[in-house]
Amino acid sequence: MRLFKKSWIVLSFVELLPVISIFTFLLVTTNQLVMHEISTGIFVLLYINVFWFSSNLQQLMKTFGQLVSDSPFIQDAVNFYQIKNIIIFPIVTQDNKIKLIKKLEKPRITLENVSFIYPNTSATVLKNINFSIPYGQNIALIGENGAGKTTLVKLLMRMYDPTEGKISINGINLKEIPEDVLFLLYSTLFQSFGKFYLTIRENLDMAAGKPEDSKEYERVLKLSNAWGYIKDFPKTIDQQLGPQYKDGVDLSGGQWQQLAIARAYMKKAPVLILDEPTSAIDAKAEAEIFDRLNRETKENTVIFISHRFSTIKDAHRIVVIDHGKIIEDGDHEKLIKNKGKYAALYSLQAERYTRE
Repeated sequence: MRLFKKSWIVLSFVELLPVISIFTFLLVTTNQLVMHEISTGIFVLLYINVFWFSSNLQQLMKTFGQLVSDSPFIQDAVNFYQIKNIIIFPIVTQDNKIKLIKKLEKPRITLENVSFIYPNTSATVLKNINFSIPYGQNIALIGENGAGKTTLVKLLMRMYDPTEGKISINGINLKEIPEDVLFLLYSTLFQSFGKFYLTIRENLDMAAGKPEDSKEYERVLKLSNAWGYIKDFPKTIDQQLGPQYKDGVDLSGGQWQQLAIARAYMKKAPVLILDEPTSAIDAKAEAEIFDRLNRETKENTVIFISHRFSTIKDAHRIVVIDHGKIIEDGDHEKLIKNKGKYAALYSLQAERYTRE
């Protein structure tokens, strides 16, 4: 409010300055004309030029006013570039990097006594988490909003370090893995994904890190159900996205999400992480996508977060997180028999679908 008041005062002064300047100038020159200090011809010349000067002054003041209006955002940009990275990745020689990549093949992820509190807060988001994810397992993380599911994924990717405990891959502490090596292990898709206004081919090449052949593009687009609409585009995978481009097309929310899923597949990383990957996609299309996912990624680890139990129940393993703690761990049949949190949530959603 204080900043708004200050900006309002400055902008008001900026708007009045040209008017005050012209009034003062005319007052002085008129007085000079009356006192015979200047001739009528000089007065007319000055009178004409003052309006030209006024026009330029108004443009200058308009630009200055825009700078004043944008100044809070400029400060935000300055603050952003002053942020210091709190995650420090190790630097290793190329030979050691090659050896490390070899050791990290078929990654097994282990969390030991992991707890986490976000910086500048006091609430513990994750509390004493202990579990392992063997390579090739299809695992679902479920829980109510705020339970800590996405936070756990962020720790696996080392967006943050645990406040307590350790995360390791094949026995190697995450803190000992260089950033580019860790990047090779994961292919991720979060709820807020990028919309890149390139061609579809360029979107996929960007994820893969290199050009692929046409059959591979078609394969991953079919996996994500995106091929259903892309095959009908005039230029198929070379179609430009974005209505602001000539001959460009825009996509619906669900279509963008299907393309984002295809990008995640395209990277071919050993660990695929999907956080609410089908939130904008209808239930039928979601079932088709996950049926294909389960068939095509048997050699990969898949970690996904979803609130739709029709998808979750087919996972090899379901981990239920509640208030930052793992309260249940098993497959669908086991958790239903336990009659715990998972069974209650599953029954609640099934009842709602039956009612609808």
